[in-house]
Formats: sequence, C-alpha cells, structure tokens
Amino acid sequence: MRRLNCQHLVMLAVLALASPASAQQRFFPPDPVEVAKEARIRELIEQGREQEATGNVQTAIAKLQDASAVEATRSGGFFSWARLMLARVYLRAGRDVEAIEAYKHVFAWNAAKGDLEPGFGDFVKYAMEFAILLAKSGRPEEAKAMYYFGLRNFNPEKGRFEPAPFLTVFDPEEEGECWEYTPERLEAAALMIQIMQGGMLNRATHEETSAVQLAPKVRELVPDWFYPYLYRAAQGWNSEQTSSDLALAQALARTSVEREVVELYRRQLAEHKALLEAADLGF
Repeated sequence: MRRLNCQHLVMLAVLALASPASAQQRFFPPDPVEVAKEARIRELIEQGREQEATGNVQTAIAKLQDASAVEATRSGGFFSWARLMLARVYLRAGRDVEAIEAYKHVFAWNAAKGDLEPGFGDFVKYAMEFAILLAKSGRPEEAKAMYYFGLRNFNPEKGRFEPAPFLTVFDPEEEGECWEYTPERLEAAALMIQIMQGGMLNRATHEETSAVQLAPKVRELVPDWFYPYLYRAAQGWNSEQTSSDLALAQALARTSVEREVVELYRRQLAEHKALLEAADLGF
C-alpha cells in the first residue's frame, strides 16, 4: 500500500479535526488528576451505555458528550474512546450527519508520523465503520481515505491465521487488486476487514455482530468476489464445505494474483492436513 499511503493523506488531515496527537506519553508516576479524569470518563460512559440500552438515546448522548469534554482535557497523549462511543450512538440512532462530525474527533492528525493516530487501541474495525458511513453518505474520497488508513494498519498475521494478505483497493497501485469504486464495494471490503478482526460489538446492549453474521452481507454486496469464499474455507478448513468453497473461490478468481492466492491456500491446506495425518499415525 505504498503509493496509496500518500495519495489520501491530505483528505485524512481534513477529516481529523481533533487536536494534533502528542508523541509524548507519561507512564509513571500516575497523576492523581488524570486518574480522577479517567474514572469520571468511565463512569459517564457506563451511564451512557445504560441509558442507550433502555432507549433513552438523547440522555445517552448527553452523558457521552460530557465524557468527551472531560476526555479532551486529558494530558499526556491523545485519547478519544468516549468520542468513539458518542459517534457510535449517533450511528446506531440513524443520525449520520452527527455521527460523521463525532467520528472526525476520534482520530487526530499526527504531523510527526504524517498520518492519523487513534486515541485508543484496536481501532481498525472502527476506521472501517467510519469508512462505510462516509461511503453511504456520498463522500467517496473521504471514505477511501479512511479505508486506506485502516488498511495500512491492518496486520492479517497478528494473532490470527489468515490465508492471504488483503488485496482490494479502489485506486491503481502495485500491491492491490483495483476495483471500480461503488459504495457497496467499499462496504463489502471494509466489512471483510471487520470479519477478519472478529466482528463488531454493540457496547450498549453487549450484542455482538459476529464474523459469521457479517459474512452473508459481504456476499450479498459483491456476490462475485472470490475472497469471502476463500476466507470461509480457511475458517472451516476441516468441514465438508471446504472443498466446494475452494472450488467456488477458484472459479470466481479473475486475476492472476487472485488465482495465486487461492492456489497458495490450497497448497497450505494440503500440507497442514498431511501433517495432521502423520501425527495421527505416529510418524
């Protein structure tokens, strides 16, 4: 993703309206003022969660706005977890314009890095959520910029087994398969990243949208995309459906790179099964 990293950085800087992220972090000793702020933020977020869960959306928003205001006064770094929670409440309430404005404060521009920086960990799935919202709101360049930001920070080998690196982009470059942009295609690609990170959680109700639940939506959005079938084959590698999924992925693979990915996984699967069979036989 080398050339794409530069292509949309100006758009990302525009999206990031929060204060510039600081490179300095204070770890020790704990500042009692900061400790008190953290406790207050957690308390307000929990109150917001409870209010949303009981249908009091406006009260939940007010609690999270208060939490965000406290969060903005913290020192020692850039923090935006409360602002993320606020953006997601707006999103679930169907208040997309307000959700976009709130999401702009979730990521800050770090001039030293020349890129966005989140105010919390494990942020890629939320960057993809924002990208989908922008795409559905008719803002394609901003949607692509946020999608590429998430893609740059997505590591498919960190703590997981994946059959291949993620390939889909929407502007020509040497490391990805370029699709013509549509909101549906960007949503499918972004959802696939969320799937590979285990799904999404509604923190108000604690209801999880699992990878299994998200996958049919991806296939519905782009039914001729090979990757969801390859991914399903990888996840259920020892099931009866694996062979049919692999065959379907092979049939849908349109480019040489896509066909190479399918063949690579087919070889890896055969080697893995051979090792298991050898272990069972005591070799």
